[in-house]
Amino acid sequence: MQFIRGLLFFFVFIGLNEVLMAEPIMCDPSQKILVKMKVSIQEPILMDLEGKGIDKLTITPAKDSFWGKTFPVEDETEICLYDEGDPLTMALQEGLLVTYPVGCDQYKVYAFCQMDSVNLNGELPKEVILYLNPTLDQCRIEVCDTQCP
Repeated sequence: MQFIRGLLFFFVFIGLNEVLMAEPIMCDPSQKILVKMKVSIQEPILMDLEGKGIDKLTITPAKDSFWGKTFPVEDETEICLYDEGDPLTMALQEGLLVTYPVGCDQYKVYAFCQMDSVNLNGELPKEVILYLNPTLDQCRIEVCDTQCP
């Protein structure tokens, strides 16, 4: 009986040791990912935009404008961003421009938003919230959940 207990302890110890010594997860940065972005706009900002006649905004990466998403000016609007993990994550970290149209193919920058400096531990964003409040320089992107497809 003592031998069986010793053997059982040995296998449990080996199993736990492998779990504790496991390498951290590293996602493939070239993997396509889907990021759900919720846009949070407070009432004073909504009224300001409405007063200017702006009913749609567009977000694009500030550095490399290789995509853009247009959305209605409403609180709690949800946007889905789909791209390779590394370029999309870098765009969120480097910042997004929030713009509105002022003419034929011309846009004016309303805000610049960046992802909070957070350590993603090798994972990629899955759900984020964009808090739009440019008047107080508080336009930021918060990571709510991560993924590793």
